[in-house]
Amino acid sequence: MRVEQLTCHIGAELSGVNLADAVHDEGLFAEIRTLLLRHRVLFLRKQDISRADHVAFARRFGEQIQIVEPYARC
Repeated sequence: MRVEQLTCHIGAELSGVNLADAVHDEGLFAEIRTLLLRHRVLFLRKQDISRADHVAFARRFGEQIQIVEPYARC
């Protein structure tokens, strides 16, 4: 996995990693979680991931937050 820090304060782009693999690979998930905590925002482009794997990956972070109303633009 390659990590490219995008700014000195926030954000990194990950490449050479498939989120679907992190659903079943505890070590990979832990590494992605650590990077998220460090950089606060992660960009992972061109992911080939099924809806089920995407949901399973997200659930590994804990309970979902329910958004009741969509964000209204002013």
